[in-house]
Amino acid sequence: MPELEVSYKTTSKQFLGRVTTSKESADFIRGLFNEGEIELQEQFIVLYLNQANKIIGYYKHSKGSINATVADIRIVLGTALKCLATSIVVSHNHPSGNLHPSAADKVLTENLKQSAALMNIKLLDHVIITKDGQTSFADEGLLGIKTYDQHTAFVQKVTEALEQKTKHNKLSLEKLAQTFGITDKTEVKELTELAIIKTARILAHSAGNVKERFDKIVELYHAQVNLSHRTSQSILLQQYSTPAPIGYLAGIFCEVDKLKEKGGYAFEPSAGNGLLTIAGEPERFYVNELDNFRNQNLKTQGFANVWNRDATQAFFDVQGNFNAVITNPPFGTAEKKVMYDTYSIKPLEHVMALRALDCMAQDGKAAIIIGGHTNWDDKGRIQAGKNRIFFNYLYSRYHVCDVININGAKLYSRQGTSFDVRLILINGRKLKPEGAASLFNPLKDVEVKTFDELFNRVMDAMDAVTNNTFMKPTNTLEREAIELQKLFTTTELISRFDNPPPQEGLGEALNPPYQPACESSVVLNTQVPDSMAFETRTAIQSIKEAVGGDIDNFVRHRLKYPNK
Repeated sequence: MPELEVSYKTTSKQFLGRVTTSKESADFIRGLFNEGEIELQEQFIVLYLNQANKIIGYYKHSKGSINATVADIRIVLGTALKCLATSIVVSHNHPSGNLHPSAADKVLTENLKQSAALMNIKLLDHVIITKDGQTSFADEGLLGIKTYDQHTAFVQKVTEALEQKTKHNKLSLEKLAQTFGITDKTEVKELTELAIIKTARILAHSAGNVKERFDKIVELYHAQVNLSHRTSQSILLQQYSTPAPIGYLAGIFCEVDKLKEKGGYAFEPSAGNGLLTIAGEPERFYVNELDNFRNQNLKTQGFANVWNRDATQAFFDVQGNFNAVITNPPFGTAEKKVMYDTYSIKPLEHVMALRALDCMAQDGKAAIIIGGHTNWDDKGRIQAGKNRIFFNYLYSRYHVCDVININGAKLYSRQGTSFDVRLILINGRKLKPEGAASLFNPLKDVEVKTFDELFNRVMDAMDAVTNNTFMKPTNTLEREAIELQKLFTTTELISRFDNPPPQEGLGEALNPPYQPACESSVVLNTQVPDSMAFETRTAIQSIKEAVGGDIDNFVRHRLKYPNK
């Protein structure tokens, strides 16, 4: 039995450009004809495209007579499968100069569209060209589906307006969209955001250093239209996309801008339209989005993979795979109880954040945005409840560089919300679980109210990673003791105790000594875990007050000893 071998080759390894409009398709195809051929005989030409609408290659399928040519659907689609195309544009010329499609043209197009759909290949357009003009089946609504041209042309127009710093508001954008046949206000908002992403990505890879590029993106953020349109679903899910400057800094911290050079991939499991990916190259990102319209927008940007999976469920097939993880789960009050070891995690955004971190490599980096601000109790601990549980788990399993409280009214409002948020920066997973959430640090745990302040905080976190200052060779209990000592020097808490004399030689390398309540005891140089030091001293003080101030006498009386 003969063995079949399937292969294909190209004459160039480079993509031939991107197709976003029917005119671009027509101009490209018109350039493939030899001089004088376009008015001589009909030819059928196919463009094969990838997910980003970049042209993988073209195929001159057939030449015919002055008024007809042959198109074999099996060969057209067989070639698409061999070159891994996700979409195609077909075209033929009319030597007569007549731009109207014939009945045979319409039948062929419909059959090709249906056959391609069975293979998950999209027929984007059928373009009839002459020497000076073209007719697009997509533009004329003859494909029976919403044309990619309507959406991409609108996005291109908004992108041009952003680049030229032309001012728009919600109403003017909706009127502009109507000229492209787009009347759904949600689609207008999502496509406008896509234009912002495309513009921000260009700025993120423009000339200059990180700060100069960041400043350009901040300027873009202040110039963008307020994305305030909300639907019942987006309100329910609290779907707010990340401001471009925050998305850029998150990517820079995770070094997604270096993945093309170093290798590896990043993961965004709740990607929306892709704002958190702007610092990196799309081909270095795996992205996931459940919303169908946003998912389609992601497929136009050239990502390595675009998934449509439930991000509240575990990604078992890619756990520990990614060099970087960036995510901004939907805010809100929805809950989904999941046990992480002995920790009961309930808020949906916390569950989704941990699902994302499961996919991070041992030495990977992560940037996570969650809603609200961290609050602390009078002992400097994160207030009891869901946040303490979440951060205790986070700090015990990961090297948390910083948790930045961001003022939503000042840094988030142009995304359609003034909701306060936190940016969590992580550098790797701990080898074994240990420690708990850090205590309040009055010098560090302050609200960030400007983009410059945010930039400095993220750069400080990156410097700490570079210098390993956040990973001193002390154990977690010792680090907490140092933090507690700093807290006592800046508060009045120490005055609640009897001001015990300082112990010589403690330094940063020892746990605090146990201060016995018994006045006649022999000191055994016992140490108490520093995470329990505050509670231990408080308990002893309470007992001392309850028994009249003399614990020795109380114990003597209860044990019926004749003396102390």
